[in-house]
Amino acid sequence: VPQELAFMSLGRGTASHPSNESDASTLPDFMRRMEGFEVKNPVHQLVVQVLDHGNVEKLSLQELAYIPTPSNPKEVVIKVEASTITLQDCMIRRGKWYEMQSLPFIPGSDFVGVIHDMGEEARNYSTFQVGDKVAALVPSGGNAKYISLPYHSIIRVPTETDSVVALCLSSAYVPAREALDRARKLNTPFTSANILIIGGNGPSGLATIELALLEGANVFTTADERHHEYLTNMGAKCFPIDPNMWLPTLQGKMDVVLD
Repeated sequence: VPQELAFMSLGRGTASHPSNESDASTLPDFMRRMEGFEVKNPVHQLVVQVLDHGNVEKLSLQELAYIPTPSNPKEVVIKVEASTITLQDCMIRRGKWYEMQSLPFIPGSDFVGVIHDMGEEARNYSTFQVGDKVAALVPSGGNAKYISLPYHSIIRVPTETDSVVALCLSSAYVPAREALDRARKLNTPFTSANILIIGGNGPSGLATIELALLEGANVFTTADERHHEYLTNMGAKCFPIDPNMWLPTLQGKMDVVLD
């Protein structure tokens, strides 16, 4: 999908709705209001901005009449090919997250793209080159056509890997692996360890279950009952979401608990 069309799917301009309406109810009307948006120059920067706290009507797509360049020698400018819209992004936009961004801000914490430009130090002292496909995790800013950050903050993505596939892998499996590594003792595998994963039906939860099972762990997870069959088929032992339903059975028996 061309970058312009990809951003058009996120919403454009502003509209007015009561702040207590859900995203589901405001999105169709909001999208209809945005039909008139046109990109004047396809190489210009495009950003999705949250102008004020609220539902999707607070999103604004803006074309900025410039192409970003590195602001310091360590910086690389990346042309984004795919970026996420996560629960965290939505909660920050609504003003209900424990770590907030200053308004206005550009949402998007995971992205995959291609290096467009490089600062002198990044060009001379890193192994990256213009045209390399890379990925990164950022506090915000991924929902833009270009994003700039230090070269040591990016990781390489194989050129032949589809950008959307790479994004899904990095946004789910990277936090899963990092969580398991933080809980790991002396770099040893979790063979026969009892691991409880709270909310195992989400993307990172599913990835964590898969990785823990590959290490030979006994995996326990909580999820809504409609997900139990799938999680059981994966190899996890399922419990309801309500702690009162699983604490009497599991309390004191887990080696690792991940929420």
